Amino acid sequence: MSNKPMGAWPAALLICVCLFAPPDAPARAADVPDRSGKASIAWDAVDGAVRYDILIRDAKGSVVHKETVEANRVSFSLEPGIYTINIIAINKFNKTHSESGWTDFEIAKRPSYRQVTEGTLIRVAAGWRGAVPLSPWSDFINPAPFGASLRIGISGTNGLWRYGGLETELLTVRYGGSGRASSVWPLMAGLGAFARLPLDGPMALIIRGGGGMSFTRLLYKNPAGGKETAAWSGKPYYGAGLALEYALPSGFFLEGGAEYRNIMLADKPLASLEGFVSGGMLFNWEAAETRKGTLTQTSSAVLPVAVRLSFGVPCVLLLSDLDYVKKESHRGIDAGLALQGMSGTLRFAGISFDFACAEFEGKGRAEAMTSYLNGASLLLTTDFSFPVNLIFKAGGGLAASKLEYEDPFTFKPKTVWTEDTYYTIGGGMEVRVYAGLFVEALAAYYYIDHSGKGIEATKFSLRAGVRL
Repeated sequence: MSNKPMGAWPAALLICVCLFAPPDAPARAADVPDRSGKASIAWDAVDGAVRYDILIRDAKGSVVHKETVEANRVSFSLEPGIYTINIIAINKFNKTHSESGWTDFEIAKRPSYRQVTEGTLIRVAAGWRGAVPLSPWSDFINPAPFGASLRIGISGTNGLWRYGGLETELLTVRYGGSGRASSVWPLMAGLGAFARLPLDGPMALIIRGGGGMSFTRLLYKNPAGGKETAAWSGKPYYGAGLALEYALPSGFFLEGGAEYRNIMLADKPLASLEGFVSGGMLFNWEAAETRKGTLTQTSSAVLPVAVRLSFGVPCVLLLSDLDYVKKESHRGIDAGLALQGMSGTLRFAGISFDFACAEFEGKGRAEAMTSYLNGASLLLTTDFSFPVNLIFKAGGGLAASKLEYEDPFTFKPKTVWTEDTYYTIGGGMEVRVYAGLFVEALAAYYYIDHSGKGIEATKFSLRAGVRL
């Protein structure tokens, strides 16, 4: 038999490297099992081959693993590093049938901070967004050609998590006005679910749906004085859509699609059709998948970004007396999503997206007041490899409050919304419990700019979370 190179079968070579060695792992013989994990490589069976000779070389060119197997799969243990592999098919005459040629692969070092969920994928995408308003708003505002979106999703590499997950979204578009309306500018933040259905080659279909809160600013001309007046509205929204994803090398991808969105404004819900184009990257600790032609390679990779998710309850104390509500509230929710680096100076810094909701009991005619705070902060921490870490946060955002009261003339319940900006500064302590799980206690000072009048408050939070 000839020693000709392999033809079609290396093009479908599937490399599945799943080994994660702990940092500073001691040197081991290549054929000694490693309890911390294994690497495995599988390939399409070659017709006429009865066994396969496996050769693996390190970055210096030295052979570190040599093995003969009858199945079209091999498992081994090696230290983190760059390697090349050559698979030689042997026929029944004990001659070389064909060989794959030397192919590169990498075994990455396991992060010193152990992840709580193996095989977790983080999907980050940002890009352009445009929107066309539907009736009746199409009579008052023009299409919005320029907008932006940021989505951060969590999925996995095993089970049903391979085909979907959860994601947070930050969206904004700015409509130009026609008639008395000068502009309409919604800022949206929400949570949703998505399904990812692989298609042929590097394509995949994305189906998503979800909702959240929209803080919408309407700028219009007052018919009385002819001056421009700004009005804010904080209302829920929901949406759904379809998109196509095109996978690029090294975990990068492009995504484009269309979505329907409905902001539930009181009198005229603002419905729109939106189109978007985004670019992003798929981060993965256990297996970063890339596609090139018919070759699919899965290799271990260390995520350069840490994602912190936390959820808990707040205790809010108003330092300013509003007369119509009680000063304290223990009812509400407090949540945060933060992005932080995994190495260098970025290990101590990041960005935190925060959401809080607190319900205050009313006094007098007021029944209750519910406040929603949605914003972003600069996040500074001590080294999160230690069990106890200090946290510092400073930032701002939008505060929307819903006041429920009894109309003094009709004695019927009514609702009024107010929308303001806020600034905050605070800090606290994080205690790591197990793997990526942690609890944190935070305290913060808030200054809310309410129509030129300052409202001051403090918030104490106890939250539990996970670092992915």
